[in-house]
Amino acid sequence: MKRKRVENDSNHQKRRKYDVIHPELGTKKYKSIQLKNGLTVILISDPITLNGGMAAASMSVRVGSMYDPPEVHGLSHFLEHMVFMGSKKFPGENEFMKFLNKHGGQSNGATDLEHTIFHMTVDPDYLKQALAMFSQFFIAPRLETSSMEREISAIEQEFESHRQDDNHRLEQLKGHTSPLGHPYNRFQCGNKLTLLNENLSLESLRQHLQNFFNDHYFGDSMKLVLIGKETLDVLETWVREFFNGLNSGSRRTRKFNSIGHIWNPDILYGLQAIGENHRFEISWMIPPKCDKFCVEKPENYLIQLLGDECKGSLCAFFKENGWVTSLDVKVGGTGYSSTSIGRLFVISINLTNCGLEKKYQIVSFIYHYLQLLRDMDPLQWIMEEYNQMKKIEFESLDFSGWFTIPLECANYLSGNMLDYPVTHVIAGDYLHQTWNPEAIKDLLKHFNPRNMRLDLVSKSIKATVLKREPWFNSRYIEEQIPLVFKEEWNQTFAVDESLFHLPAPNKFIPSSFKPRDHSGDDLSTQILVNEPCMKIWYKCDVGLSYAHFIIYLHDKNENVKNQLMVKMFLKLLEDALSEIIFQGNSAGLQTSLSLCDTKVQLTINGYYEKLGLFISEIFTKFMSFIPTVKCFEVIKESMNRDLKNYDLFDHSEQLLLQIVSQSKHSNRSKLQVLKSISFGDLLSFTNDLRSQIFIKGICYGDILECEARSICNFFQSLQISPLHGNLRDRVRIVHLPRTKSRVDVKVKNKLDCNSLAKVYFRIGCKKRQESRNIAMLNLFVSIIREELFHELRTKETLGYIVDCETHLMHGVGLDVCVLSSDYNPYHLSRRIYNFMNLFGMCLEELPDNTFEDYKKGVNLTLPQGSGKSIWEHIDRERCIDNLYSEEKKELKLIKKKDLIEWYKRYFRISSPFCRTVVVRIWGCNTHDDMSLLKARLLRRKKKIHKRWFITKMLRKRSRVLSKPK
Repeated sequence: MKRKRVENDSNHQKRRKYDVIHPELGTKKYKSIQLKNGLTVILISDPITLNGGMAAASMSVRVGSMYDPPEVHGLSHFLEHMVFMGSKKFPGENEFMKFLNKHGGQSNGATDLEHTIFHMTVDPDYLKQALAMFSQFFIAPRLETSSMEREISAIEQEFESHRQDDNHRLEQLKGHTSPLGHPYNRFQCGNKLTLLNENLSLESLRQHLQNFFNDHYFGDSMKLVLIGKETLDVLETWVREFFNGLNSGSRRTRKFNSIGHIWNPDILYGLQAIGENHRFEISWMIPPKCDKFCVEKPENYLIQLLGDECKGSLCAFFKENGWVTSLDVKVGGTGYSSTSIGRLFVISINLTNCGLEKKYQIVSFIYHYLQLLRDMDPLQWIMEEYNQMKKIEFESLDFSGWFTIPLECANYLSGNMLDYPVTHVIAGDYLHQTWNPEAIKDLLKHFNPRNMRLDLVSKSIKATVLKREPWFNSRYIEEQIPLVFKEEWNQTFAVDESLFHLPAPNKFIPSSFKPRDHSGDDLSTQILVNEPCMKIWYKCDVGLSYAHFIIYLHDKNENVKNQLMVKMFLKLLEDALSEIIFQGNSAGLQTSLSLCDTKVQLTINGYYEKLGLFISEIFTKFMSFIPTVKCFEVIKESMNRDLKNYDLFDHSEQLLLQIVSQSKHSNRSKLQVLKSISFGDLLSFTNDLRSQIFIKGICYGDILECEARSICNFFQSLQISPLHGNLRDRVRIVHLPRTKSRVDVKVKNKLDCNSLAKVYFRIGCKKRQESRNIAMLNLFVSIIREELFHELRTKETLGYIVDCETHLMHGVGLDVCVLSSDYNPYHLSRRIYNFMNLFGMCLEELPDNTFEDYKKGVNLTLPQGSGKSIWEHIDRERCIDNLYSEEKKELKLIKKKDLIEWYKRYFRISSPFCRTVVVRIWGCNTHDDMSLLKARLLRRKKKIHKRWFITKMLRKRSRVLSKPK
């Protein structure tokens, strides 16, 4: 069949003259070069975006865990860690990290099956120095044995944290159940057992590292992306200067071949879950990425249809029957989902308890739908609609999303350079050049039972004999699929058209993307509507269109039951809006719906053409939808699982909020109350909840005033009963006592050996001091973060995760957190307090010029790092013309002595203003320590009480004796 060209317009022809095909509307400049050693580089000059932003670099290397030698599992991952431990030219272990931190930047790495990525960000003025240091990691890393033992400990801690993650456990199970000798059958992460054992000393491990580095880290296997404010010529000069020393050569890349099917298609793999969920995955192996697939992308046709959520779709049918809460379709990604052997096309379903009993019937209906697709010729309009949207997304890249964030842009492009020719690294995922229905038909042939893998991740997995995956110690079963279903799936179905049909055209798809000129418009923020039921601001700007709304709901009593029913209302609303939101997302109208106390926060951003129509449909449904009994039961069951289903970090945050806020309740109390909520309770509550509301919001971006007024007119037509101001926000913050507040609990998962200590320092709750405290806090965090990491993680090896972050909910504060599988949380919290108490010496010794560098770095990162979101500006009706302007003004005024005094006031334990909360979660291997600590604290308490009682009696006796006779 003759293939039709989908895109043959003049813009496409125009793009071909560029080195890298890129959007025409942006201001970035691009160039690709290749050094003599084989390194391919994309240079991006971006002086406008980086005026107040960060420069970035990302290096991808075509090597990963599948290349590990059989005698050293995890070697590739270990090398990723060791590369950052200094180079011969810059030997300090944390020299690079300290430099980046001082200039507002960061760095990290990630190891996948066939590639490894390293990245960094830094103040654009210091990109040259940072690049000089970054390049040396790939030329001459130190790989010293003095650092190796500590990093092996970090790898072990990372592995222990992965053991409690069902995603990692399922990924490892896929590798374990592949045939022996297959490239997938390996232990990707590595741990102490694989990296240091009786057959592997530190010296021999170092030799393995050096050999692995020499074999795989050479120019031809590396791809670099560099984003800076300098001209392309300057950036090129730097790259040639710093990266010419890379190992050169064009060595043959190892080829991985797969013969036959990887997994047994006659069984279901059932993994006993850590979390409270029933996740069901149906996967088919499809061909890997190649030039043909990169151009035609037939899988996107199937993703659009199998992942549809409108009436007639698989998702809608399953939800109507109460079998699923969500259905997601994806191809590729990380891990086994995308390798040179093949890609996994995955339908991932979250099942209800009822759906769990119908899992094989669900697979049957999926094959019914696939039969529907086989029975008809592929429809070109579906791909044309999809391609039109991808073309619009491509043209608008410079105005939103990952492309406007230097770090994400650099990582995305350096990864794409491994799959696409350099000309298509940006456009490759967006521009489709051919319509080939035969490719879709060929791809459908892979969707058969012999090529399928079924995975069920659930706590319900039980059997008399459970198998064990050796590394993660995961328990699983291999359940034979009933013969009746295998026979049914191999048959040709007569499709019931009353159950399934293809979607109608998407009414929210815009016709094009053409940014409007606002140069003559008033760019200041103005109030469009100020009425008893709403207050709406408007501000025009370049880029996409945005609408943020806070909907204040009428909740008479903030008790546990009402809080649960507000949450239930939001979940039922999301379910009722699922079809509208799915269509909007497909049309580039991204929607976020969340709950903060009794305030619904709604964000919509995208293209202006259909924004008003989309908002009107969402609010019409919000005001009118009536829950059904079936949906109520499904959501109640889902909430019950969610309340049981949280990790250590979520648990610690919940425990902290229970102490600092009066309106927060424990999950245990919520679970007890949830059982008593009836459908009748919910119906009457939701009617009251919507009886009085207040809408506060802003329309801004590429949106005209008349369009914003049209949205306001729609709100006015809803005839809303206003909610009075004294009922809108009643959050109460607890005054913390001078003594330490603490909470000690055991880990929820009895097999989790990880412990966590979180220390929260309350800075203040007064609004008039908030901007100064936030500026101080961000400056303090930028100075302390790398020192904290280096001291507690690198030197003391307390745990894999050591971090601190601002905490701006319920006052201004700082969280310092350590996760460890080796130490109990009492020891962790003591080390945190010790570090914070002694850090004043580091501040005293900090040179003045270094202090000013930190201030400049914070000024660049405040929009991302301060945590003050646009929600708080809308809620408090602060000016949003220049977000964070107050904090930036305060930052300029801060002197080094001011920060030292501020530190002494709030972080010195001896200070009367130091207010802390410590949350300690004890891992399964520390319960004895917890009991001993409780006994010791009880003895201390009794001793203090006894001393107090004796003192009291002596004083009483003294008063009696002193009375005149």
